[in-house]
Amino acid sequence: MKKRIAIITAGELPIPPVKGGAVENLIYNFAKMASQNQDFLIDIYGIGNEEIELSNVKMKYFTSNLYLKFITIPPRIRNKFKFNPYLLYVCRCLKNVNYDYVVVENRFSYLSSIRKCTNATICLHMHNSHLQPYKVEKDKAIDNCDMIIAVSEFIKNEIIYNYPKAKSKTIVWYNGVDIYKFSKTVPEERIQNIRDKYKIKSEDKVIAYTGRIIEEKGVLELVKSFQQVKISTDYECKLMLIGSSWYSDMVGMTDYQKRVFAESQKYEDAVIFTGYIDNDILPEYLAVADILVYPSLWNEPFGLTIVEGMSTGKPVVSIAKGGISEIYALCGTLTQNMLVSIEQDDSDIVDLISEKILLVLNNNSYNKKNCEQIASMQKYFSKERYYQRAKEIFD
Repeated sequence: MKKRIAIITAGELPIPPVKGGAVENLIYNFAKMASQNQDFLIDIYGIGNEEIELSNVKMKYFTSNLYLKFITIPPRIRNKFKFNPYLLYVCRCLKNVNYDYVVVENRFSYLSSIRKCTNATICLHMHNSHLQPYKVEKDKAIDNCDMIIAVSEFIKNEIIYNYPKAKSKTIVWYNGVDIYKFSKTVPEERIQNIRDKYKIKSEDKVIAYTGRIIEEKGVLELVKSFQQVKISTDYECKLMLIGSSWYSDMVGMTDYQKRVFAESQKYEDAVIFTGYIDNDILPEYLAVADILVYPSLWNEPFGLTIVEGMSTGKPVVSIAKGGISEIYALCGTLTQNMLVSIEQDDSDIVDLISEKILLVLNNNSYNKKNCEQIASMQKYFSKERYYQRAKEIFD
């Protein structure tokens, strides 16, 4: 008999992921794989209003003006409220369906309420590293779930360090990406169209970053590194920053974005801000780049954008923070040489990033597609492997 699974999203962004969101894309890709393979019956709880036609998958949408106001409250305050309109809706539904598994995406604060509503195996799917705030509530939450699923060994180890009693019920489920979408050849005409749009010459070397332009992602440090590269090489270089301050519906610039923009003005014509780019066409933008850089300064839980970047076969520069090292460890030497190793002090990070970029520019080994790197991504982090792991977990 097929296992019946409820996936409880955080409720901030819709599925399908029309406004972006790494977790939302992950859930939707899993739903599509489940529909194709027919192994599970899946209900996805979240916000939205779009009908999706996936067999064995149903959307359980919740929308209300009250809830839209509720989610504008900062999480540190919101998570302490006992009243959550979306959670109340979820609990009402859970009481009426006999699920085998209930998977709660990243919301430890939901677990106590959900535990009272179902006899299912409750799984907390942890996508981030924020384990210290609300420690009392999280300690209670761990008692109210049967399984904790971490997106990396780094997150798993951090959970066990903070909550030793969770060791026996914590496992790893690596995120999965549509590797083919990012590794396939993009038509030259489309690449040229993007180059023309942003006035990128054929001889220009393009360094690209994808993701939110926020402080912990190290974008300001990347801009400063780019400035060093500009004065250290004879190549004409462009820096393409692909992303916005948050997701696709953000308007205006944050204070941090203003700082990044002001720094970029030192080489005004060389730094390109694309704004939010939908994930479906992101591979076309990555195809324009010669080097991809993801300079996260925080302990990245996993590094989904890094896997997407590596799936292109291009050189990818990043920092050994959090779960990022796990991705590089599964690749060959050529890829591992792109990882910046640093101590607790980040003071040299600008120099270290620029050194890696210059290494790529001056080494012909990085001029061709790294097929070994793509093969590693396919083996460990593909959507197919992600789905196979789901079958092992929800057996």
